[in-house]
Amino acid sequence: DGLAAHFGTLDGRFQRTGSLFYYKYANYQVFVVADAVGAPPTLQIVNANDAQVFGAEVEFRAEPLADLVPPEVEGLVLSARGGWLESQFLDFVQLQQDIVFDSTTNKQIVVNRELNNTGNPLLNSPKFKVSLTAEQTLPLGRWGALTARYDGVWTDTTYYDATEGVGIPNDRNVHFLPDTTI
Repeated sequence: DGLAAHFGTLDGRFQRTGSLFYYKYANYQVFVVADAVGAPPTLQIVNANDAQVFGAEVEFRAEPLADLVPPEVEGLVLSARGGWLESQFLDFVQLQQDIVFDSTTNKQIVVNRELNNTGNPLLNSPKFKVSLTAEQTLPLGRWGALTARYDGVWTDTTYYDATEGVGIPNDRNVHFLPDTTI
């Protein structure tokens, strides 16, 4: 579900666009590296059950009026975009297998452990993102025009795994990687 609005003023030379959105997913699928005993790590698709995403986006675009700027900057266009995103797994428990040494039997045994990723953000979903653009079009007469463009982007912390960047714990169930490693 979403809601969008678009506003323009000054002969279309200043525009504002905004949107709000909300998505709720059932049977959300995630790529994970499966680590099973006796097999090499493999990329698999697992079901994360439920997930939700909501947020907002805004965009501003300005083309200064010719009588307000010197002739050298005629054709200047400035844009700014920003986004806010909240995403989380509502129900995602992942199974991990480990080989541990059982001191009572002096044997190695396979132990299944659940990794609870519920409440963590979805993969590749930064909370904030901002981008700026400036472009200048230079008319070349009968040869057309040349447009120079500069883009800048800032993106908040982005996780590429379901553990919120801390990775899978070791056999003592301890997360040994520093925060936001992955």
